[in-house]
Amino acid sequence: EAERLKKEKQKLEKEKQEIEKKKKKLENELALTSLLGAANTASARGNYERAVDLYYQFIRKYPEGKVYRGGLIFHNLANTFLKLAKHRRNREYYLKAYQCALESRKYNIFPEQIILFADLTINFRIGPVTSELLEQLTTLALGKKWKQNHFDRIQAAFLLCKWQESQGNLPQALRWIQYALKLYSLRPVNGRLLNLPIFWLVQGDLLWRLGDPQRAEQSYLQGLKELQRLYPYYYRNHELYFEFQKRLQKLHEKRRKI
Repeated sequence: EAERLKKEKQKLEKEKQEIEKKKKKLENELALTSLLGAANTASARGNYERAVDLYYQFIRKYPEGKVYRGGLIFHNLANTFLKLAKHRRNREYYLKAYQCALESRKYNIFPEQIILFADLTINFRIGPVTSELLEQLTTLALGKKWKQNHFDRIQAAFLLCKWQESQGNLPQALRWIQYALKLYSLRPVNGRLLNLPIFWLVQGDLLWRLGDPQRAEQSYLQGLKELQRLYPYYYRNHELYFEFQKRLQKLHEKRRKI
């Protein structure tokens, strides 16, 4: 009888330890979830330094290379560094954004990450533009994968346009910007978030450089309409308004000289 009671006691003690272990694990997961939520909130509210600190606190909880949801965490950190770089106009933060984006890509590949990495390499010229990245952008833009990510597909097409333009391939660049605008027309997304008017500006510039000033003017005028639609109360103070006006004025001056 004594032996049986002893075994029962040991069994209960073992079960108690298991319950305590599960409890601690759950408490730890809840704490990490709370920490991650606080980091995301801080970044969304523009408190970038605080967000960076909280993301690193989260990362330090895991062994190197084994961060839970590491691809997303490092992507969010890269995005926060990019916002900080634009806010502070500090190249060091662009480099940190690039390093975090690289780290994110070690875990997995997803549309938002491709766009961020391409933005850093193509627009900000941080790091090389690899054939792998261009292939991923093309796959995304054409909907061969992640077809449902419509907003990212439009951005991918725009980035491919900018890349081709930087390489001097103007006809190919024009095809990509036209494709981006076609995607938008098929299913409009948030024009402000997309910065849609700049698409019409880039298309106009390419058409002008390719010897079609008439269609370039139409593109600039459409861009102005979009700008007024998106910012009805202060579009005349928007920086793109002056860019459109400057180009239209140059076009009119050239016509007068003919």
